Parts: sequence; C-alpha cells; structure tokens
Amino acid sequence: MDGKGKAAMTIEGNWLAGAMTKDFPDTAYKVVPLPEGPGGKGTMVFTNCWGVAAKSRHQTAAVDLINHLTSDSSQLEFAKAVGVMPAKTTLLEKYVAQNPESKAWADGTAYAQRPVSAPGMRQVMAEFDTSLAQLADSEPAKLLADLQKNGESVLGGSGR
Repeated sequence: MDGKGKAAMTIEGNWLAGAMTKDFPDTAYKVVPLPEGPGGKGTMVFTNCWGVAAKSRHQTAAVDLINHLTSDSSQLEFAKAVGVMPAKTTLLEKYVAQNPESKAWADGTAYAQRPVSAPGMRQVMAEFDTSLAQLADSEPAKLLADLQKNGESVLGGSGR
C-alpha cells in the first residue's frame, strides 16, 4: 500500500499495521481476509526465531534473554511497539481484544501456510516479486505460470 490513497487494495501481512501507523497515520484502511478460492481459505504467515550457539560462553544469559523476548508480556509489547502480531498463538485472543482492526490477520493463522523455504525458492520468489512490480504491463496468468514453472524446476516435481 502506498499510503497516498492511490491503491484500491493490497495484499499484505500484519506488519502493514505498524508501517501505516508510523508512515501514514492519516490514511484510512480496513483489513479483510482474502476471498476463499477453490482450495478453500488461504493466507501466509511467518515468524522469526532465536537460537543459542551450543558452545556459547554466555549460554545461560542468552537463554534468559530468549525467555524474556518470548514471554507473554514482551510479545504483547512488541506487538504494540512494532505493529505486528505476537508470535505466540496463545496471545492472539488478547491481541485482537487490544487491536480489533487486526482480527482478519489473527483469524488467518488458523489456516495459514508458511512460505516455501526449500533450497532455491528464494531466487524463484525474488524473481516473482520483481515481476509483480511490473504487473501493470504484464499478464497475471503469465506471471503465475512462470512462478509455477520456476517453482517446479527448483522443487523437482510437476506440482500436480
């Protein structure tokens, strides 16, 4: 979304909430679920993770930090400060109570798929992202066919 009122619709994740609050606080928008397709409801979700090196000299302190970062209070504070949903699904009800405008994103976690992270897919998705930027001058069917072909090439199957 460009925040300038020139887009009728965009497909974005919940990080949009924080960006809109920070960069375009006066732009009105509404979050709704994607329309259901032939395969049912669909959306994507991802999160981040923290890890501790097995040979870290500061393993106990690192684990303590991770426990703090993943605590309910920290997760809800991150949600408020950054504008993203908490990574813990156990907090979604509380998050929606505090952010009712984000209900569609929270509800989507029940049927969301994670991004494909197979080796080689990063390049396929980067090419697709680049082609999406040219959508006004392209045919959507060709963009999707290319994505399918390139994805199958990397994943080694017909996808059917």
